[in-house]
Amino acid sequence: MTFTWVQQPVELIIQGPVLTAGETFSSWGTDSSFYRDFNGRLALPGSHVRGKLREALKDVLSLEGISEDFLARWFGKESHKDTGIPDAYSPHRGVLKITDFLIPKEAAPLDQVLTRIRIEPETGVVSQGALMAFETPFSSGKETHWHGFVEFFSAPEEIGMTLEYLKKAFCFISALGREKTIGFGRLTKVVFGEKIQSLPESPLAEEYIYPGLKIAIKPEEAFMIGGVRHNQNVFKSDAVISGKVIKGAFATGLNRIAGNDNLSLIIDGNNKKVSALYPELAEYFGELVINHAIPCLEEYNRPCTIPLSVVKYGDRHEDVTFLSPEDIFSENEQPVTFQVDWKKTPDSIPKKYILPDLEYFPVTRTAIEYETRRADEGKLYSFHMIKPFINESTQVCWNSRIIFPQGLEPAKHLALAGQIRAAFPLALKYLGKRQSRVTVMNCPEKGPAPDYHITPGSRFAVILQTQALMINPESMAECAQPCFDDRDSLHRLYQEFWDTVWGADTVKLSHFYATQELQGGYLGVRFNPKQYSPFYLTSKGSVFVFKACSEKINILLNKILRSGLPLPGWVGEPKGPRHPFAPQNGFGEIKIIMEKGGDK
Repeated sequence: MTFTWVQQPVELIIQGPVLTAGETFSSWGTDSSFYRDFNGRLALPGSHVRGKLREALKDVLSLEGISEDFLARWFGKESHKDTGIPDAYSPHRGVLKITDFLIPKEAAPLDQVLTRIRIEPETGVVSQGALMAFETPFSSGKETHWHGFVEFFSAPEEIGMTLEYLKKAFCFISALGREKTIGFGRLTKVVFGEKIQSLPESPLAEEYIYPGLKIAIKPEEAFMIGGVRHNQNVFKSDAVISGKVIKGAFATGLNRIAGNDNLSLIIDGNNKKVSALYPELAEYFGELVINHAIPCLEEYNRPCTIPLSVVKYGDRHEDVTFLSPEDIFSENEQPVTFQVDWKKTPDSIPKKYILPDLEYFPVTRTAIEYETRRADEGKLYSFHMIKPFINESTQVCWNSRIIFPQGLEPAKHLALAGQIRAAFPLALKYLGKRQSRVTVMNCPEKGPAPDYHITPGSRFAVILQTQALMINPESMAECAQPCFDDRDSLHRLYQEFWDTVWGADTVKLSHFYATQELQGGYLGVRFNPKQYSPFYLTSKGSVFVFKACSEKINILLNKILRSGLPLPGWVGEPKGPRHPFAPQNGFGEIKIIMEKGGDK
């Protein structure tokens, strides 16, 4: 059975004054500004409406004597701190997605400030330092119309029941926003529009074999992807959407469409509901290679990672990939500056390396304690989310690729391609920590793949476009030097890795430009009694220069250029596609540069 995606338009008619506190700055001397979305539009946050709806629905279910399990299904479960509960920290998302509620552009708000003061009960006079100034764009008594959507996946026979309970819950909400106890944000009427339903497309009948798909992801809302955890409760989004994030969201969407209650089920031949809808996709899902999505202003165009071999001499840049160390440091007798010491990217860098100047949007959210209706202690989080537009008008695309497994029978290859193209746009409806809405486009990747003919004695360079798991940290620790001069040790360890990739006596590692990084979620596991063991990754942009010793390198190079660098043999469990840094998740993607001629 295929689940249906439902979008229910909702109009909230609210009597002014109304106030929803936001982090945006409106004017000097204002203690609380009205919330604005990433485009600067006045909005009722969808998370606030969702919270009020949950409280109201809990009251509705209790009055009708219905189990509150429906709440967990629609709104998700709270994470537990009890380590005895299985999957205590795992996400348990609900099926409901509620967008921000906006007012029409023609409803121009007023620019006014409302003040409030506290009175001392003993003296009956104004309390010192208690004057508050609120931004109130809507005058008292004026009705304002706010438009938004409630979206969810549901079995066709349950759509009517879900909408019925949602309408009852909206009727139980008396006010929205801040200062509700003094008459702000009175909800006077709720109007439900005509619902929109959408089913996945039928698998397309592909007519010819192509190696993969180009993917363009266009976010409709500000979104939060992974990112750096600056503090216990402060996160900043990554600019690049990793392949494992896309693949995980795709798997979650397939489980939604197929009607699986557990959205974390692995997509393979044992997933009966997904296999019934998309047999080839379920069978070969783990073998699909999904590259990282890189931001760009053009659809389907993926900027390249700047090689670490690009250096600066004064104000100009130079690519020194194939130069010897003596030549690098004697260039015009000017000091060389490597990227780790750059203050800014030179203007002369080619455009193929330049990413858009993305803008961030701060959002702070907290859980509300049900009994007191106050902010729950320890549940405040701040997200620095990425805006989908630049200057409020220029759409940014995040471009990726899906590469099909090699060696499939033509019939299976065509069926797999058709099923992916049919399922992908609806399965990848939401993305990121805040389940932001996205629009996904795809097109076949046409044209032959680059074909190399490297002769023995010639030199070429491999540039990592994404991080890769290459060096065994235990081997690195065994040969660590007290003075941190690890050049010879790193050269030997990298040569050992490349010998496992190319085969012994196929190439010789000449030199390299590389940096390393640790990833392991330290803040999340620092109190774990077990030893902290992060992944030791070689960073993107790292360059490895080789001298070919055998023509066997051509076959291996063309294969790895498509599928990415394989995991080294020392990697423990889980192995294969389920490893977080497997090439199927977009890691180990490479680019080739020849010593004479252009790159491919």
